[in-house]
Amino acid sequence: MPSTDVKLWQKPEAATNADLTAIETVFVKEECKRKDIGILSADICDLELVTGPCRARIPKFGFNKTAGECQEFVYGGCRGNANRFDSFDECKRLCPSKK
Repeated sequence: MPSTDVKLWQKPEAATNADLTAIETVFVKEECKRKDIGILSADICDLELVTGPCRARIPKFGFNKTAGECQEFVYGGCRGNANRFDSFDECKRLCPSKK
């Protein structure tokens, strides 16, 4: 079975997008799974806004694909995904309006 190269990956301990490492190393999907490294979507702006299971109430910004714009949402403090930014400006810079 041929492997698919994955060029974007996230460290499991990454708390914010600033902690992400992109295109530093090429892993195959199977290797990412063995090392417990989450695979990022090719476009983080396509990911859903995810609060996560924890109960903190941390204001963050993310791109709402349905609305076609960056919006504030509440992040619970754990898990979630890479569609989570510390500021509206950071979200807008990385996810320009697609409307």
